[in-house]
Amino acid sequence: MVKIHFQNERDINNLYHRLKKTGKCLQLERRGNFLSITFAENDREQALTELHQGIKYLLKQKRIEWWKTILHEEFFYRDSAEQFQIIDIAQSILNGKRKDMHSFVDHMHDEKQIDEAIWELLKREDSFSFDAFIKFRLRFYIDKLASYITVAIDEYKLEQDYQMFLHYLRDFVRNRPPQMERITMVDHKRFLFFDEFGKEMKPADLYKRIDRKLLSSHPVYVDSAIIAPLISIAPNAIHVYTNNREKDILFTLKNIFEEKLHMHPLGNWDGNCLNR
Repeated sequence: MVKIHFQNERDINNLYHRLKKTGKCLQLERRGNFLSITFAENDREQALTELHQGIKYLLKQKRIEWWKTILHEEFFYRDSAEQFQIIDIAQSILNGKRKDMHSFVDHMHDEKQIDEAIWELLKREDSFSFDAFIKFRLRFYIDKLASYITVAIDEYKLEQDYQMFLHYLRDFVRNRPPQMERITMVDHKRFLFFDEFGKEMKPADLYKRIDRKLLSSHPVYVDSAIIAPLISIAPNAIHVYTNNREKDILFTLKNIFEEKLHMHPLGNWDGNCLNR
């Protein structure tokens, strides 16, 4: 038998209901803040495996709770919508979905340490406090979660700045009379630009068309080779020929020009300029 004491009623409820669903060889009895788990001795290995998985599940549930507490008490983010967005970023960092954040995360190592701590506890103790286990054996993990949320907050602030930047540029384009009906961009080593008559626009020609207010208002963000000229010209249509639609610059242009930006396979471009 294994007997676990909980301080939080939500924790004991979550583990109890989880083990009810997944613990095939476990007999559960709840008395107050204690959860007793019994099993046949010949099922011991399987029973401990099921209990181990249940505790891992509970820790995953509590991770969100811990993050909310950190955001509320240490960083003073009280708005639930903001908390959700920051935690979503932290989750994506933890799951390795943000490749640029990979150096901040060693999730596999963390999981291995957690697994080892749970197994050591279950094989050594028949009775223990869940909260004491977290406090004394998983302190390293709580500290790691705090570091992840710190990085997530920085990312959140950057994304907020980026969205404000996009909003400014979209408004700039909407309120500016088009200087040209159409521009074509061809992704060939670098982007080549052609006006509505098919004439190539050299970098110097593009630079001359930049509205200087753009560079003075957002000198860090506005790319003077592509974004600033296009926004200044504010064409009614931009046609891009490329084999790499995932380029960051194209993602930004799509966010600015929205339905005015049209992308095509590079092979559909029939201009002679590629052979120059």
